Amino acid sequence: VTGVICFALVFGVNSSIHSYLVVKYARGNKVAQSVGFYYMANAVGRLAGTLGSGAIYTYGADDKGYALGYCMIAACCSAAIAALLMIPIDDDGAGMRCFCLKCPLRRQPEASPQ
Repeated sequence: VTGVICFALVFGVNSSIHSYLVVKYARGNKVAQSVGFYYMANAVGRLAGTLGSGAIYTYGADDKGYALGYCMIAACCSAAIAALLMIPIDDDGAGMRCFCLKCPLRRQPEASPQ
């Protein structure tokens, strides 16, 4: 029961952050369109993930029971790709900043000599 409660709390916070960012980055009168696009993209991603993991699991079932391991490797690869796609987004000051953490791969602006 404790695990389910912890998952529910993390899921709720994550969902609210996503919703906040969708509305925050929407352009003026395009909030409804942005929210609709977000939910459409979310549904397509879930469908692709379900079909992809099903195919990987089916393929892996023939390989001495490594199916779940293959799915975990695919999930890690997907997360790594998502993280790499986030690198070019430079928005530490307006929502993408995680407490005091900054992306070490981003080039920091150079201080102007005085």
